[in-house]
Amino acid sequence: LLPLGVQAGEDALQLLTERNFFVLPLHHPDMDLDVLPPNVRARVDPKGKEYNERDIGKLPLVAWEGYQKAFPKVGEVETWWKKKGWEFANIAIVCGELSGIFVVDADNEDALKYMESLGVVPGLTLTVKTGRGYQFYFLWPGFLVGNSLGQILPGLDIKGEGGYVVAPPSRHRTGVDYALVDGVDEPQPAPEELLELIRQSARRK
Repeated sequence: LLPLGVQAGEDALQLLTERNFFVLPLHHPDMDLDVLPPNVRARVDPKGKEYNERDIGKLPLVAWEGYQKAFPKVGEVETWWKKKGWEFANIAIVCGELSGIFVVDADNEDALKYMESLGVVPGLTLTVKTGRGYQFYFLWPGFLVGNSLGQILPGLDIKGEGGYVVAPPSRHRTGVDYALVDGVDEPQPAPEELLELIRQSARRK
């Protein structure tokens, strides 16, 4: 991914053109409410009827459903981050077959210990330090990986087709910046035990 301190729009373009990752602009905790789309403002404004603290820094600023089967063009990405007040928008990486990845988000100690039991520790695959834990990026396995929140283990979320993760150098609502962990900087194949658990979880739905 990318180091801290680079303008967000340039980061997003690098992720799209060099990593071939599907990117979208997200709300940033320090954004002026006046520059936000009404649906986003309603959920991040403490005075809004739909306010949810957990949405801060994580909501897409554009309607992205139409992009789930096709990458945004370079010009579109440039335009998003050049909009007034969006220059430092957080960055989303859309997971799934198009980007060639799925991501395991481990948000607590038990989830991290479980990943360690599978032989996965920060830095052995592309890993990002988040506001509360770590994101482990894995290569797309060749079968459909959906999205699940704590179904395998509380605090262990799977982001697959139709899901997205917040990427460096975005800012978490706590003020912590997402950061790349030293080590392997490319997604690696996921452990077979994890893939089997994902298959089992999908069958139970």
